[in-house]
Amino acid sequence: MTDPIRFIASPGESAKCSVASGYPERMKTRQDDPVTSPCIKQCELTKNQVCLGCGRHLDEIVGWQMASTDQRRIWCADARQRLSIIEASISPSGPR
Repeated sequence: MTDPIRFIASPGESAKCSVASGYPERMKTRQDDPVTSPCIKQCELTKNQVCLGCGRHLDEIVGWQMASTDQRRIWCADARQRLSIIEASISPSGPR
C-alpha cells in the first residue's frame, strides 16, 4: 500500500506534503466518531514538526486513529493554540 501523505523538504526548510486522492479506508473518519480530524488537507510541517494547516504535531497526526476521544479533544485544543501562536507571529503587526 502506498502512503497517502508524502513529505518533501530540503534541509532547513519546512516539509510540505501531498495528500493523494483518497485516504485508505483505515484513515477515514468514522461517521460515529465524536471528534473528527482537524485536517484541512493543506499540510506543511514546520521544523518543529507542527502542521501549518491543522496545527497538530506530527506525533498527533500519526497517533490520531488510535487515540481516545479525550486525547483527540486535548490535541484539537492544543492545535488551535499552536495555530493562534503561529498566526500571531507572522501577522504584519507582529505578536500581540
